[in-house]
Amino acid sequence: MKKIFTVRNISGMAVFAALAYLISFIEIPIFPSASFLKLDFANVFIMLGGFMYGVIPGIIISAIKEFLCFITKSSTGGVGEIANFLTTLAFIALPATLYRFKKGLKVVIPSLIAACFLQTGASLLANRFINFPLFGIANLFGSFFWIIIAFNMIKSVSVSIITVLLYKRVNVLFKKIHLKTDDSSAPASDEAKKNKKSRYNADEFISKSEKETIAFAENLAKTLEGGDTVSLSGDLGAGKTAFTKGLAKGLGITDPVTSPTYAYLNVYGDKLYHFDFYRLHSGEQAEALGLTEYFNADNVCVVEWGENVKEILPERMIKINIEKLGKNKRRITVTR
Repeated sequence: MKKIFTVRNISGMAVFAALAYLISFIEIPIFPSASFLKLDFANVFIMLGGFMYGVIPGIIISAIKEFLCFITKSSTGGVGEIANFLTTLAFIALPATLYRFKKGLKVVIPSLIAACFLQTGASLLANRFINFPLFGIANLFGSFFWIIIAFNMIKSVSVSIITVLLYKRVNVLFKKIHLKTDDSSAPASDEAKKNKKSRYNADEFISKSEKETIAFAENLAKTLEGGDTVSLSGDLGAGKTAFTKGLAKGLGITDPVTSPTYAYLNVYGDKLYHFDFYRLHSGEQAEALGLTEYFNADNVCVVEWGENVKEILPERMIKINIEKLGKNKRRITVTR
């Protein structure tokens, strides 16, 4: 829970809640015979928030939006807001939950398709047992059954398409905003300034064996935080995979580390994301494979052959160059 309610996450959730509330004023009735069913796109921002921060923040964003609607423009005494909250919960829960474990369009699109059906089912239940009975028109529910289904499918599919189109752009924008916020924070102590200076200066280490390379990487890993990206460069056989083994060890990961050349990505303990872009030639290829969704504040990423897709990598990275000096000897240069 502490990771959810950070200053960064709370500020982001507030922005998405405000956007969802504001866009809810744009309502489009699409069925004249059911004018109470109005299309709006507030769920786009709620789903975006769920993808970026998790299912619980997504639920909180939805609750804030509905509360604001209740106190400023409700014409149903809160009944409509409760029904909307429940149907939105059904819509965002599955995609936002799955997205925390597996990112990429191969997961996002099927989960959104399922969410469309879940929202439609939840809306039928909410109208059958909440809206229609409380408004004293329970006997009319059957007359609107198919209209409710059609309306919710149109709404959920429209929201899903817009969410997919906007997600990457919004995610990049928020990362830039957060990066600027981090850089413009209050003046640090002398010790903090010293640590920051050492963090971004270049270091050099001569390793005489693979064991020493792993030990060096293990110590480096203890200084890493969620959101850090380590870019490894060096010739084939220089020791990039060995270096990654050290990073994994330093992060407390016991899973075996192997090169992801043919899989593009290996995930170790949901803490370390190990990329190998050797077979790619552009950032567009990486985006098409859904490999750009993992550079977030929750995990550490290590990238091999990042120069092949440099346009999609974070602007600020820890760069490691491994130079072969002999059979087992390596010069490791660290630029932070």
